[in-house]
Amino acid sequence: MCFVICMSISVHAISQNGGFSVMNVYANDVYVGDTTSNHTEIHPSHIQLCPMSDVDIANLPGPEKGTLVYASDADAIVYYNGDSWYYFDGTLYMEVFYCGYETLIDSRDSKEYNTVKIGNQCWMAENLNIGTMVASNAPGNWQTDNGIIEKYCYNNQNTNCDTYGGLYQWRELMNYVLVEGGQGICPNGWHVPSTGEWSVMQNYLSDNGFGYGGSGNDIAKALASQNTWNSSTTPGHIGNDQSSNNASGFSALGTGFRWTDDGSFQHLNQATYFWTSTATDGTFNFRRRLRYDQSTVETLNSSHLFGFSVRCILD
Repeated sequence: MCFVICMSISVHAISQNGGFSVMNVYANDVYVGDTTSNHTEIHPSHIQLCPMSDVDIANLPGPEKGTLVYASDADAIVYYNGDSWYYFDGTLYMEVFYCGYETLIDSRDSKEYNTVKIGNQCWMAENLNIGTMVASNAPGNWQTDNGIIEKYCYNNQNTNCDTYGGLYQWRELMNYVLVEGGQGICPNGWHVPSTGEWSVMQNYLSDNGFGYGGSGNDIAKALASQNTWNSSTTPGHIGNDQSSNNASGFSALGTGFRWTDDGSFQHLNQATYFWTSTATDGTFNFRRRLRYDQSTVETLNSSHLFGFSVRCILD
């Protein structure tokens, strides 16, 4: 039998859009864990912390700080504070985040981002816009590892960052911790998606009728917003009949990019380029591209010195 934690939220609310994306657990106002644990079951009106013996607990990999389990031998809840296990005697409560129904608020600058649930993944539905704008008028004006998050804004105008989000070189985006799936400069609880996570999302859309005409991998229109794109006369292209775009809710804009050779900005309203956290070597990294005159999403390698957009994904 699992230890039951009941929640004061309705069955209807918790089942909307396939259910919540994450439920954080707090003990006496201190975060102690979340429902991504392999030892937690999620139900319409409650979660269950499944029992673990002392031996099971001792063999937990890690464990990470904040791990919360039901210790069956002691018949009690215990939590790990980063050094030792402690019995919990206090108040537990839940904080539920409904992806697609709630905005992400970045505690660093209070900016809000729409979110979208695609399959079992939760994505930001807007481009990340964090940091201080640096001028881009020459190839040597790189973003640097100086403890300050830096961004380029198209044509060196802050208002373009407000509309399209920031443009980041790959190392800056990764916060100079070059690990696939790392947090980078994303808000806490979110990370820079790998090329594999992008593929999961694209495959879900392809397999669930989001291709042009209802099938196939021509899913670019389903990801693109209904504005900011140049026009195309070819059916199935992003720029054709833009009122039918964005079936997925991802809302990709035609943000353009920052060129490496001369520091110029190019392709506004023509294309958008999204970094992934996956590197091919020390110089090139995978990214995704959408163009107004194409119907599919391209996977390409690019020098990490380009300035591209980013969408964060929930841990």
